[in-house]
Amino acid sequence: EISVVLPTFSDKIPVEFWPKLMQPILEFGRGVHYNDMMLLGLLCMTSGVIPKVKGRYYGRSYYANFYAFIIAPPASMKGDLTFLLNFVKPVQDVIHAMNVKAMTEYEEKLAEYNAMKQNKKNGVGLEPKKPVEKSLFIPGNCSATAFIQTIAENQELGVIMFETEGDPMAQACRNKEWGDFSTTFRMASHHETVRYRRRTDNENVTIHNPRLTVLMSMTHNQVVNIIPTAEDGTFSRIDFDEMPRSLVWRDVFQEPEKPLEEVFEEMGKTYYERVYVPL
Repeated sequence: EISVVLPTFSDKIPVEFWPKLMQPILEFGRGVHYNDMMLLGLLCMTSGVIPKVKGRYYGRSYYANFYAFIIAPPASMKGDLTFLLNFVKPVQDVIHAMNVKAMTEYEEKLAEYNAMKQNKKNGVGLEPKKPVEKSLFIPGNCSATAFIQTIAENQELGVIMFETEGDPMAQACRNKEWGDFSTTFRMASHHETVRYRRRTDNENVTIHNPRLTVLMSMTHNQVVNIIPTAEDGTFSRIDFDEMPRSLVWRDVFQEPEKPLEEVFEEMGKTYYERVYVPL
């Protein structure tokens, strides 16, 4: 076997130079590769919840969204990435509240419309249109059509594809009847206009500035199933972080001061209150 020393980045930057919001990760004491994984994951997840932030690169405007794949062997603690869901929970709660409010208003208007229609009053007008249910996340195991439709329904918000196992996405990519994901991945990375035709309403849908964030952890084999070739451009649009195989025994009963879910929940509340700009 060839021994390769994998590069790291979290140990190259002094702790005090990191944003205070991210510094708790560096205090977990689980090693530099673990810090790299969690910091990259947090940066990627954060890129999906700053919808109004954008910059200019090579003459084009870009939003913060980016793609990151964590390549890790078994028992590498990649499952800890699920704690990032606690970080974005406040934003997810706001989106849920928006959905509830929109549905309540729709039901009230529909009831009023039905009452006027039943009484055969003039000027009833058009039936209220059911609101689209917005979502912060899109599952990896979905059809290409559902994938594009979810992006369309959340144009101003953006969506996050987050999976701690690559199998759901790999299965979707292998199913040729479900369509092509690679093209949408490439177009969304540059916010290029995506168009598709919705069969149900025979409607042409245009997505301007599609915003997609992708964070997934997987093994080498799963990467090959999702991206079989490096020639179509999808590979070059993804940030890869490879975790080494660890042969160090970990004491799983060593208790931290706080459960990690609480740590990330507090980080999420701080982010929402001080950084997040609501729509």
